[in-house]
Amino acid sequence: MAQKRQLRAVLASAVVLGFGAVTTLALWSDSDTIFGTFTSTGFTVESASAADGEFREQSGSGGADDAVTLNFGIPFGGLVPGEPVETELWFRMATATSGEVQVLAPTVEQTDLNEYLDIEVATGACSIHGQVLQSGVLGELTPSTQTLKLPPGDDSGSGAAQAVCIEATLLDTADLGVGNYSTGAVEWNFHVTERVVG
Repeated sequence: MAQKRQLRAVLASAVVLGFGAVTTLALWSDSDTIFGTFTSTGFTVESASAADGEFREQSGSGGADDAVTLNFGIPFGGLVPGEPVETELWFRMATATSGEVQVLAPTVEQTDLNEYLDIEVATGACSIHGQVLQSGVLGELTPSTQTLKLPPGDDSGSGAAQAVCIEATLLDTADLGVGNYSTGAVEWNFHVTERVVG
């Protein structure tokens, strides 16, 4: 019998609540309100232009002051059509979470370069050339669908550094006459997503 009354009381409280008479709710049932607090973790990714270079956290604001400067080793006199130049960019997690790096479409200071350069961005050091993340003519590159995986750091230090190799080739079809040249900065942006270890 007591079980039946309890059921009626709960149903009645639902009706009272439905009519908005919240103050009478205590007459019909006993309830507790529980609050949950959701806190996002903070994670830090660091980058450098060499595996043994000075790794530093980027502020994420973008721009030349915040960027790692890449050295493609372009010979004196500039690029030679059909001969690639390449450089590496290294990433590591400084926190105990893993990460995934997505290569975004680059922005180009001098738009002539959009049609003159063929680009390939691949995982691993340039001596390895792993999985291709981004490939094509500079002006037609889109964000990568594949990512570079970053292992987590721990109490003893940062996670193992992982590289992407960026290769640029002046196309044989580049229509540059004698004395004509283009020069300008290309800025690559990378999106890093934190992944929970477990």
